[in-house]
Amino acid sequence: MAGKQENQWQPKPGQWLVFRTDTQVQNDPVDIYVMMQLPSLYAYGSFVVQGEQPVKKEVGKLLEAGFKKDGSWPSYLTLPKGDPAEKLFREVAEPHGVKIDVRPSSELEPYAAPFKAGFAKQAYSPAGMLSLEEDELDNDDLESARAGIPDSYDPCPCASGKKYKFCCKRTFREVIMAMTDAEDGHYKEALKWMAKAEAINGPNGEVLCRYGIVYSHFDQEKADEYLEKCQRLFPKYPRVHYLRGIEHKEKGEREAALAAYRRAIELYLPTDRYHLNEVWNNVGTIQYELRRYEEAKAAWEKALVYLPSDRVTKKNLIEFIYANPAIPDELRRPSQFVERFMAARIGNEGNRNGE
Repeated sequence: MAGKQENQWQPKPGQWLVFRTDTQVQNDPVDIYVMMQLPSLYAYGSFVVQGEQPVKKEVGKLLEAGFKKDGSWPSYLTLPKGDPAEKLFREVAEPHGVKIDVRPSSELEPYAAPFKAGFAKQAYSPAGMLSLEEDELDNDDLESARAGIPDSYDPCPCASGKKYKFCCKRTFREVIMAMTDAEDGHYKEALKWMAKAEAINGPNGEVLCRYGIVYSHFDQEKADEYLEKCQRLFPKYPRVHYLRGIEHKEKGEREAALAAYRRAIELYLPTDRYHLNEVWNNVGTIQYELRRYEEAKAAWEKALVYLPSDRVTKKNLIEFIYANPAIPDELRRPSQFVERFMAARIGNEGNRNGE
């Protein structure tokens, strides 16, 4: 399977795993906690969380289901790192002598993915949609795709101050369908999807920007109207500044584009690796066009650190900087912080792969 790596971590027989997938009830995203036996992948049961935290009683019922099935408690209950329900699972599991084993999601995904993919065949599920494509994606593509979808409990990229689950995740399906239809030239269908998104979340920054993107395919004047409205009403929404940067770049206004990109960088959350990679990569391209090679290198290396799986950034650095005889020799060596970062990344991947 192209998208899977052999993990160094291997579950012990009878170990239990808890993970989250998702779906939507009417217009509200919900999380589904699933518990399964490892390595058999037998699912003991699940429960739905509409708010931010599960109910302790539901956690208890789920663990009891595992106990009834196995006739004993496991030595370890494994959860993904950073899960908001970790404390509740500790409170319920530890009195039974069960140790909590917290692991990075990337190590657990090979065990959770089959369930997520199967669920996505029956119900709408952003997490499951990615699992459905896992066999067709290599590791870099998977990392990039996962970075592009915030976790339910991450701060929303629209800078509303809300968590993603309670903000723009509510319109994830409508926006994705609108973008797909717009790119395919189905503009009426794209606008219908955007109307549905607006009915759910109102004309917030994300909706206005996405309207602008749809219209940019066939009506630039209308696109500008939406982006101007977004920038006026939501001046701290980073995407609108990023899109302004693209507009300036297309008009040949490179310094104005750089100013817009820098404003987007100031506003993007530090955890938004996907979009920070995207904007720093664009900054690097403009700096290179202006023959500011040191600045281009610095921008592309920042983009690489935010998302090491991005092939475009890697290609830019290798082709235009590291292997480019036309620029000064002292710039053609990777910066020390990039060398250290990539060495640590390679070391971590080797540990995960048992190398």
